[in-house]
Amino acid sequence: MFAPAAAWQTARPFPDGVPILVDAVAEVTLRATEEADLPAVVEECRDPETMRWTTTIPRPVGGYQLSDAQDFFTAVRAGWQDGTQLTWTVEAERDGVRQFCGAVTLAMRGPGWGEIGFVLHPGARGRSVISSAVRLVRDYAFDALGLNTLRWRAKVGNWASRRVAAATGFVFDGLVRRLLDDHGELVDGWVATITRDDPRSPVP
Repeated sequence: MFAPAAAWQTARPFPDGVPILVDAVAEVTLRATEEADLPAVVEECRDPETMRWTTTIPRPVGGYQLSDAQDFFTAVRAGWQDGTQLTWTVEAERDGVRQFCGAVTLAMRGPGWGEIGFVLHPGARGRSVISSAVRLVRDYAFDALGLNTLRWRAKVGNWASRRVAAATGFVFDGLVRRLLDDHGELVDGWVATITRDDPRSPVP
């Protein structure tokens, strides 16, 4: 039986209980999502490449709107409060200003293990921002939460996401047919795993 998330001490008050994670060298900070981030969330979720590869972003008629971002914000708050889904805003430099550059989520899937997902604002691509963010969440999951295993999944062909997984130490497990629900259609997916005992170094 799936243990309550609170049993792992993952539930946190939002936003004050969200741990701030910092990579000072990469100048990347993970923090609680704020209302001020939501216009950038809309930009991110209307980006064609983001829409192509991300299976969980709504696709309403007329395109992703601020109301959809507000629903996302509500879900982020709930995920922290019940401990089932921990989502951080990735703050880094974009257009000369430190601001929202994406999000990383640690979804608690079962006792001792979770799944990492991430999305990057198009204006922050090409600078390893999301790799730095994923490393922060990986280390928090193993060292602070005591998880044993982390998993990554993505649609087959999403090489940008797969490169991030490899750069952060996830070992590629293979292709699983009809793994992911992409807005009502089952599509093939890639899977990779890292355990607490694995080296946290990039893999081919």
